[in-house]
Amino acid sequence: MPSPGTYQEIFRYIASGLSAAWSAIGIATAIGAGLGEGPTVSVVSGIVVNVMLFAAAALAFTGARRWRFAILATAGLVTVQRISVVVGYGGATFTVVAALLALIAIAGPTLVGIAPARR
Repeated sequence: MPSPGTYQEIFRYIASGLSAAWSAIGIATAIGAGLGEGPTVSVVSGIVVNVMLFAAAALAFTGARRWRFAILATAGLVTVQRISVVVGYGGATFTVVAALLALIAIAGPTLVGIAPARR
């Protein structure tokens, strides 16, 4: 466990902050879509995966065990959900690119500090 104030801790807070921000945007978007079109599968799945990402961000913020896996798995789920919604609606390329860039931006700080495998 790194001591407080190390670069691993800083990147943990960065990953949790980015994840929380991305999930808040996703929850707001899903609620707005739900108010406009009613409770569809894309709205419900958007709310569910974004709440899961917010929970993973909370795990990362508190430094819980397996926070890296939680962040990467739920950020991947959010990305897949957003791409599937865009493809289902005939899709905007910029939305797909933005989802992939957000995944990369969250995965970068999440992977910092992982100990290399012993040989």
